[in-house]
Amino acid sequence: PVYNRLHIYIGKATSCEAAGGISFYGVPSVCDYENTIATEYRNYKTEYGIGAKSETELINSKLVPINFTTKAFNYSSKGQPAAAQLLIESIQNWNNSTTRNKWLASKFPKGTGSVLAAFDIDVSDFEPSHEHECYLALKPVPESVGSYVLDLVIVNTDTNAFLNIKEENGAVSFRDLSRLVPPFGQEGLPSTNASNFGIFSIAQNT
Repeated sequence: PVYNRLHIYIGKATSCEAAGGISFYGVPSVCDYENTIATEYRNYKTEYGIGAKSETELINSKLVPINFTTKAFNYSSKGQPAAAQLLIESIQNWNNSTTRNKWLASKFPKGTGSVLAAFDIDVSDFEPSHEHECYLALKPVPESVGSYVLDLVIVNTDTNAFLNIKEENGAVSFRDLSRLVPPFGQEGLPSTNASNFGIFSIAQNT
């Protein structure tokens, strides 16, 4: 809650781990921006009892491994509105091991040790004091049969509502709760600029 935005990095771990060896790391966006990391670095250098860190060490110290669990997804698309059906079916695409592993293999051709992408999340979209479950999903690409885009579907467990769906004046649309980058600079949004994702530059140089 201290930070407005959170970056969730998705990397390839080992093939024997759950979900095809995917691992997740979270970092507050303020600790990932190239234009603010120097300020954070100075704060660490002057903080009592903490030795000076290099900028790389500082970013790594801010990365928090995110543990995830597998659980039964109990939502059925039967009788649901079209928007909810798409979200449910997209989650089921990820839960289908054949579909998931084929997609993972295409995205991680070099195997372990690579960073695929990051979710840029606006923390204010989450409702305070409510518990939320985040489900990975493979959303179909309409113009390319058999192609998928990684997505994050968020469910408010207090209301059983999909936060991704927005209803306004009888019209239903999807909310961008999490933006996947790259591509960078989406729709002119500063939060998706490449310079705001320092982990990518570190990963490319190591």
